[in-house]
Amino acid sequence: MQTPEESPLSTLFRTLALTLFTAIASLAHAVPFDLSATKLGGGGVVRVADYRGQVVVVNLFAHWCPPCRMEMPDFEAVYEARKDRGLVILGMAADVSDPQDVQSLITRLGVQYPIGVLTQDQAAQLIRVLPTTVLLGTDGEIVQVFEGMLTQEQLLAQVDPLLPPEPLEALPGIPTGAM
Repeated sequence: MQTPEESPLSTLFRTLALTLFTAIASLAHAVPFDLSATKLGGGGVVRVADYRGQVVVVNLFAHWCPPCRMEMPDFEAVYEARKDRGLVILGMAADVSDPQDVQSLITRLGVQYPIGVLTQDQAAQLIRVLPTTVLLGTDGEIVQVFEGMLTQEQLLAQVDPLLPPEPLEALPGIPTGAM
């Protein structure tokens, strides 16, 4: 309902904002913490629940998606920089028809974090936009869902507040044992 002092534009903006909030909230509840997928290359399963107690980034991607390919080196850099502080990044590929294309991409980009391959049903249920990234806190609760590409800086801004502080001896300019 529009109040006398509200313009049609502000009513439209409020409606769009509410719709967007509802869509993101419903997606957040669609990604269970116990999501699991066949490990790329076979030989096991990638389970989100195995990493409970750590900050987990679940990146839903496809090898044919340009923004997905563009963000993967940034995700790898964040993974390498923060894995010792408890960050886990899990890639979940929507490429159900040809996992070999995913393997080629992962190898070419030098991605070291675990990659799972979703089933067709999982991909259809979880993904509306590629890439989609789900950030989980140490308690397993969904902190935030991002639709679209993230840069290294954007990802760090989201994960750093959830991670324990860096040890003093790891900070530049402070000699080990100086305290």
